[in-house]
Amino acid sequence: HWDNTNNRFTAPVAGTYQFNFSVFTARTTSDYDFYWDLRINGSTILRAYDAKDGSVNRHCQIMASTALYLSANQYVDLNFAASPGNVTMEASGIHNTFSGYLIG
Repeated sequence: HWDNTNNRFTAPVAGTYQFNFSVFTARTTSDYDFYWDLRINGSTILRAYDAKDGSVNRHCQIMASTALYLSANQYVDLNFAASPGNVTMEASGIHNTFSGYLIG
């Protein structure tokens, strides 16, 4: 129930869903924390991040997993953000995964 046109998982029925994601990042700046937010209908439910540490040109694998109750037609997406502002960050598609499935 993933839609490539809007990058969202939409729950076909109400229930508890397991979500997992893993994102490979290539840091191009040392000035900001990078956040990957798992969101339900645009509201952040879980945040995983790579904290600034003064280094650049390093790689990081960010992973998270959670079980969430969704009503039918609620959507889940993954959003990239940086603090305190927007920055450009590279991500490699071959190292990225996202899964969501009904568990009960």
